[in-house]
Amino acid sequence: VLARFMQDGSFATHIRKMRRIYARRQQALIDAVAQHLDGLLTVEPAPAGMHLIAELTPSLAARMDDAEASRRAAKVGVTAIPLSLFFDGTATRQGLVLGYAGFEEAAIDDAARRLRAAFNP
Repeated sequence: VLARFMQDGSFATHIRKMRRIYARRQQALIDAVAQHLDGLLTVEPAPAGMHLIAELTPSLAARMDDAEASRRAAKVGVTAIPLSLFFDGTATRQGLVLGYAGFEEAAIDDAARRLRAAFNP
């Protein structure tokens, strides 16, 4: 079945469709961070993937590390993995891994609003 799916071009069609969807969702995340988390997190677009790294701004990093930011995110129902977990030894960057692939644009915007509330005193 898988071989037939690939041979008849369905797999290539699926990949093209998912790339368009993921590009829209990535842009929705970038826009939501700019609108709701300005001064707290920064993100840069990525050419591929299903998540972005949101770096803590100096003003947020002065109040909490990425592990604390992750805990606060979880309390408002947002999964945001601390970037520091991916370092061997001392982390040289503080940020959050934010997935976007499995979420509609409205849900991404809502999550950014909830993160703002979680990060503000």
